[in-house]
Amino acid sequence: MPDEIARLSEALARDPAGMGWVPLADALRRARRLPAAERTALRGLERHPYHADGHDILARIAADGGDAGRARDEWEMALRLDPRHVGARLGLGWLALRIGDRDAALRWWRGAHDIAPTDPRVMAAGRQLHGAAAGATAPGRPAPPNAPAQGGATPSGAVDPAPDVRAALAPLAAAHTHATARRCCLPRTRREPPLTIAPPSER
Repeated sequence: MPDEIARLSEALARDPAGMGWVPLADALRRARRLPAAERTALRGLERHPYHADGHDILARIAADGGDAGRARDEWEMALRLDPRHVGARLGLGWLALRIGDRDAALRWWRGAHDIAPTDPRVMAAGRQLHGAAAGATAPGRPAPPNAPAQGGATPSGAVDPAPDVRAALAPLAAAHTHATARRCCLPRTRREPPLTIAPPSER
């Protein structure tokens, strides 16, 4: 993991305007370096505020840090930018399952399944939902959205919107990212209880 982070950091330093911040933020998240992961994602979103994968990464960082409300905001933003974003659908389904709303979780999963039925993340979440229906106790977290592929590359779950759509969405996404950055720096008076997170080695 340190070698992967070093390699991705060097790649981003060579092309700071590129999209290397996405896999780097996710690698930092999986290494449990959540503050560094959050900073990396927020800096990237300042340059690319309409990038759905970036909001998906920030949602998973928030979820790993125990902030379910912020995770929901970011996954919903990812879906506004790309309604076919599988990772965001699975993430929102996981949030529903976390509070015991299996019907909502199933609806989110069905939407993801309609888009990508053979995606390993979708298949794993389906097995989990069927396990919950069969009476399994304390169902775990659905397979993490956009899990790194072999070699450390992060597959993109987002389709870049057409230019006219980007123009319409960019101000909204920029305002959302600015508000997120401000919120992450303000003291919280109330926190969500910690989530049950699988160790990074299991992701």
